[in-house]
Amino acid sequence: MLFIGTIQKTDAVITVILNALNQPNDENARYVETSNLMDYCLNNWSQQDVTVAGQTPTDKKELKVTDGKKKTVALAMEKPVKLWIRSDMDPKNLTIKTTLDHSLLDNNAIIAPVHKNEKIGTVSVALAQDNLGYVQENEGAKTDLVTKNEVEKASTFELIWQKITGIFA
Repeated sequence: MLFIGTIQKTDAVITVILNALNQPNDENARYVETSNLMDYCLNNWSQQDVTVAGQTPTDKKELKVTDGKKKTVALAMEKPVKLWIRSDMDPKNLTIKTTLDHSLLDNNAIIAPVHKNEKIGTVSVALAQDNLGYVQENEGAKTDLVTKNEVEKASTFELIWQKITGIFA
């Protein structure tokens, strides 16, 4: 016998009970097992913000800028990331992986002008202790990787000066 139950606390939690124990003797066994599973989930797991909007990823803090008035631009996570965390896990022990959109880059640098909050990739966030994974390997908690500020394109004279000083640097 199959029974599916849901909890709507923050996000939906779906439980599936197959062949509940004691089903032949107790027609409510599937409901009892669903209740036990939901209680376990609510007592041992919670959804928490593990990053904040504007936070700098630990593995990629800035990106080189070509032809800009500045040589680099700071990077940030666009939105906060929420994860389901078991009560015995450390929410600060994160694995953060930044993936740049290489179609926007030239020699691993972005070309000026660069706009504030310009999307240049994604950031995946996972708990280091989480070995349960996801159904799809590339799923998980993600947010867009954006630039923290703008970088104006340098004038022709500034670009020439940068080239000259670069020779002697």
